[in-house]
Amino acid sequence: MSGQAIIKQSMNQNFELLKDEINKNTELQYQLQESQQQTRQQLLRNQDEILQVHQYNSQEILKKQNELQELQQHTSHELRIKQEELLTKQEDMRQMQQRAHERLVNLQTSVQAVLTQTYELN
Repeated sequence: MSGQAIIKQSMNQNFELLKDEINKNTELQYQLQESQQQTRQQLLRNQDEILQVHQYNSQEILKKQNELQELQQHTSHELRIKQEELLTKQEDMRQMQQRAHERLVNLQTSVQAVLTQTYELN
């Protein structure tokens, strides 16, 4: 196999790898957006639930003041847990995107090197 054929084959392989990484990165970005949207919706639902519970307990405050305080503490704790989970998920997705970006940069560097070698051979 000639040098140019090897370089061309290498370029084609690197191009395919680059396309795959771009597709993976696009999919990761889509998954991140979906995850963030679902989390936002869940947070809104949680906030609505908190509001409903608070309104109900406000009507019954003379009988249920202790129960209301316990529920608010529990709900606040649950919300903090969910927010921490969201932050963890977002950080994980950011790290996955960073790794995908680094792989893309490495592939681009490889492709550039092959292109440079091809140019120098010509």
